[in-house]
Amino acid sequence: DAFSLGGPHSCRGYTVGELGAARSFLETAVELRMPVPLMKTHAFAFWESCSDLSSSAKLSGNPTEFYRRAGTGSSYGAGLKLGPVRAEWCVDGNSGAGSTFIRFGERF
Repeated sequence: DAFSLGGPHSCRGYTVGELGAARSFLETAVELRMPVPLMKTHAFAFWESCSDLSSSAKLSGNPTEFYRRAGTGSSYGAGLKLGPVRAEWCVDGNSGAGSTFIRFGERF
């Protein structure tokens, strides 16, 4: 079994698996939500970081090394939550590239 690092369910701002694959990992996240009364919504800002703890080497073929993935990464961003829809703007910490996402449901 392996976990993919990056994407909406681990480290936002990256595509799924962009940081690598891992047997075990460490993820930290901080999200600050603030109500916006006039729009009846919430604005939020976040910072996330994840690491494969060098556990990719325990997987068959060491996929993080083979595909030349970083294995670690961080991201930050901001967004609005409109009912079940989340509009997010994220910056990935490895390349500094910004991206916009529309997602459904809660992150936490």
